[in-house]
Amino acid sequence: MSVAKENVLKQACKSIDAWRAYIDTLSRSDAEKAEAVLAESVEEFERTLSHFGYCRAIARGRIEKVKKQEEAADRKRRREGSRLCLRRFLGTPELPSDMPLAQLPLCTTSGATALLEGLFFDGQLVNSVNEAKRLFQAGAQCTARWKLHYAKDGNITAPFGWDRPFLDELFVLPYGAPK
Repeated sequence: MSVAKENVLKQACKSIDAWRAYIDTLSRSDAEKAEAVLAESVEEFERTLSHFGYCRAIARGRIEKVKKQEEAADRKRRREGSRLCLRRFLGTPELPSDMPLAQLPLCTTSGATALLEGLFFDGQLVNSVNEAKRLFQAGAQCTARWKLHYAKDGNITAPFGWDRPFLDELFVLPYGAPK
């Protein structure tokens, strides 16, 4: 039997039983040569695997860097774009078609996106925009309590400071603008 590198690797890729049968046909010196071929190949595979790991880490770093740049550009666009503070928005006429508060595109003064799940008016939880507008315009006391969060990609990331004057620090973006 041949102990050429090609043949050894071909045999090693077969089942364990086939490998045992192959090794059993070799002399001790040929078995040592076959083992040396496998050891060399394992070292090559480990170097290649390590190289691939580094390449993957570099790719991940690049993806994160570009993602952060895109997020910064989005924040800047939201911060500089046209917007209306939440207090003024609640004072405007009702929308032609009502929508949940959670779908309202909101951002902070810095351009960070926010998610408003609901407002409390005199202890009553309100989840729709038009109902919130009616109660606000009627003079009901408004708080966000535990329903206001910072958001990223539509997911809650952190709570918003409840003690802050959120009606003046949150801005409604034009509809159709990305959150």
